[in-house]
Amino acid sequence: MAQVGPLQRSRRPNQKLTLRRAETGGLRSFGRRGQIVERLAWSWGAGTTMKPKATCALLWWMLAVAVPAFSTAAWGASPVPDPPIQGTCLAEQPKPDTDGAAAEAAAGRFIEALNAGDPAGVLAQMTAAGRASATEAQVDAMLKGFQSLGVTGAPNLTKAYILNLNPPPASIGHVPCISSAPDSEWDTVAVVGPAVKQAHVLFSATTQGDGVVTYTIWLQVEDGGWRVAAFHVGPSSMAGLSGVDWWEAAKKQRKEGHDLSAALIYATAQNLLYRGPNYTDPALVPVMQDEQSLTLPKELSDKWPVTWAMDGQAFKIAKISLVGTSDRRVVLAIIQMSDFTDNQSADRQNHLLIDAFNDVHPEWREAFDWLAVKSCKPDGSACFGSVYDRKDGYVQRPPK
Repeated sequence: MAQVGPLQRSRRPNQKLTLRRAETGGLRSFGRRGQIVERLAWSWGAGTTMKPKATCALLWWMLAVAVPAFSTAAWGASPVPDPPIQGTCLAEQPKPDTDGAAAEAAAGRFIEALNAGDPAGVLAQMTAAGRASATEAQVDAMLKGFQSLGVTGAPNLTKAYILNLNPPPASIGHVPCISSAPDSEWDTVAVVGPAVKQAHVLFSATTQGDGVVTYTIWLQVEDGGWRVAAFHVGPSSMAGLSGVDWWEAAKKQRKEGHDLSAALIYATAQNLLYRGPNYTDPALVPVMQDEQSLTLPKELSDKWPVTWAMDGQAFKIAKISLVGTSDRRVVLAIIQMSDFTDNQSADRQNHLLIDAFNDVHPEWREAFDWLAVKSCKPDGSACFGSVYDRKDGYVQRPPK
């Protein structure tokens, strides 16, 4: 099965569906949206561009208000570990008590190296192609950003597919796999030669703020042992909600005619269901299909920064995103470019935008808890943020 675009899956064998992944600047969403949702995730290895794909800077919302710091590392509720799922793929299956156990153990050791911030240990466990894709210094830089996820719990095995390929494809193709869980749908996993034995293994772990992160590891047998061909690490829940939960919220906002809120939530749902370019979760496809027919709100553009005209004023917007907090609140976060002189003038600029946004889009309160605006100088030399609570109004900073 040949790959068309960076993502492809089959809902059933022989039924192709091409997915499109849009990228704008340093932020990524999946579908038609560009610079919408802050994503903190990494993909690396075979099937990618062989470079780390990272938007790993912590959000600017490190405001000293009397709540946990705003960070994309604060995701949702802690999972209750389920027994790992052993699945079936449309390929000859090895005995799970031999190759399966070894692949799962290799994936676990690789995750330990990731969590430990050990670049040499990460590279040593990758295939030759994976090791050639980056220097140790590049891996080290990626791992430093990865630490901001704040993983606190031990990784739990959630799903594993083991494949024997006869023959393995010369270029990247995709194989549909299905788990033994009730009412399962087909996942799609990437495969490529020369390795005959390959595996895709998923682990989950808790993060600071009772969040969840998912590790998606693609392994191949090379030189007699399991090695990592590619991996993806990213959030799978935010503010206590899974990607499917966020999709339901998006459909509700869309039904109400709140296209801006809906667009942001659709993008969030897709980000939480995305498992990297080499593994497609079956829930991702209907979300993307549903989102494609949504009318693009005028506030969102493929060319950023974009100018918003509200209440007779013009605001130059650099970024808009959704952020979850450790107490399960959702922040609608906006960055505007402004030549302010000091924090007081920046705060005034923020209030102008917040007040205008409240007038034009009062419906944001139905979907989100806080509206947070940050003014940044065009050269990035200084930024200042202000927060508005949907119920209580402006959040006052505590005295220094």
